[in-house]
Amino acid sequence: MTLALYILVTTLSLITLIYVIKFYSNQMAWAQYYRRNNNMPHHNLLLKYPFADKFKNQNTVNILDLGAGNGQESKYFLDMGCHVYAVDMNKMSIKLVNNKASADQKPRLNLIHSSFEKLDWDSLPDFDGVIALHALPFLSKQNLDYVWNKIQHKLKPGGIFIATLFGDKVTAVDSSEITMFHSLEEIQPLLENYKVLFAEELLSGTDDAVVHCFELILQK
Repeated sequence: MTLALYILVTTLSLITLIYVIKFYSNQMAWAQYYRRNNNMPHHNLLLKYPFADKFKNQNTVNILDLGAGNGQESKYFLDMGCHVYAVDMNKMSIKLVNNKASADQKPRLNLIHSSFEKLDWDSLPDFDGVIALHALPFLSKQNLDYVWNKIQHKLKPGGIFIATLFGDKVTAVDSSEITMFHSLEEIQPLLENYKVLFAEELLSGTDDAVVHCFELILQK
């Protein structure tokens, strides 16, 4: 092996090792976050839409929970009698969602360990509702566009899409993993082809820790 080739192989090996360490560090950080917040209630944005009234006369209701996290939102819809497809790329999340489901609910729970962009969308049914809370900002611009289009395609006519997006003024979160921050103007094109049922821009905190996000309830 020549010196140049040896250096190249060694460099590539180090780069691979760095990515592996970073991947597992992130996985461990998320696992710790999930355990720490395991008993948190579901997001109050779900209470701003009357899901129980909308679904009460339907025999089968399919809900897609993107970024299932601790499973609070999945559990909320399982308790309502829905069929839930819970997606998360962290194995701890999948375990927590499964643990929250009762024995009689588990036949209606589909656990999917995957990133959103690598999700086998074609294998999924059409959905009455899609939930993506504090999950989409971790996608790149290209992947967000791809996933956003897939969500629209998979929503049934009249289906509900609930999402949160981080605003461009946020400083209270770790931006090393978050790749998408939106201004109000950048939000507007995402709302095309939807009826906006609820939209709120939240801006609070101090100069050193600003919380800035958009809460959306959309109907196809």
